[in-house]
Amino acid sequence: MKVSISEHDLWGPGDNVVSVMPQSPGDLFVVVTIMGKVAVTWSITDRDKAINAAHVLARRARGDRPVIAKVFSLTLKEAQAMGFVPLDLFSDLTDEQRAEWGKQVHDSCLDLLRTSADPQVRADAMELLQGMGALK
Repeated sequence: MKVSISEHDLWGPGDNVVSVMPQSPGDLFVVVTIMGKVAVTWSITDRDKAINAAHVLARRARGDRPVIAKVFSLTLKEAQAMGFVPLDLFSDLTDEQRAEWGKQVHDSCLDLLRTSADPQVRADAMELLQGMGALK
C-alpha cells in the first residue's frame, strides 16, 4: 500500500493524509473517499485526476480533526458489490442498444490492440474480442 501525506499539510506531519491504493489488473473505476464518504467516482482512465483531486481536497480541508482522503480502484464486480454500479446494468437494453454497446466494445478493443504498449491490456482486449466471436 502506498501512503503519502499532502505536501501542504495544514496541521503538521501525520495529519491530512491522502492514501492511494495501487491499481490492480481488471480495475475499471477509481473512487475517492473523504472521511469515509464517497466524494467522486470516475473511470479508471481518470485515476491520475482522482489522485490529484484527493490531494487538493486534503490541502484545502480545515476542520476539528485531520482529513483522511483515500483513493482506490475497483473491478466491475467490486463496484457492483459496493453499490456503485447496478447488478443488472445492461438488463433493460433494447436489441439496438446491445448492438451499439457491442460495436463500442469491439472498436475500443481494436484500438487497444493498435495503441497499447501494455501486454496485459492487449491480451485482455484480444480475449474479449475472441469471446465476442470477432476473432477466430
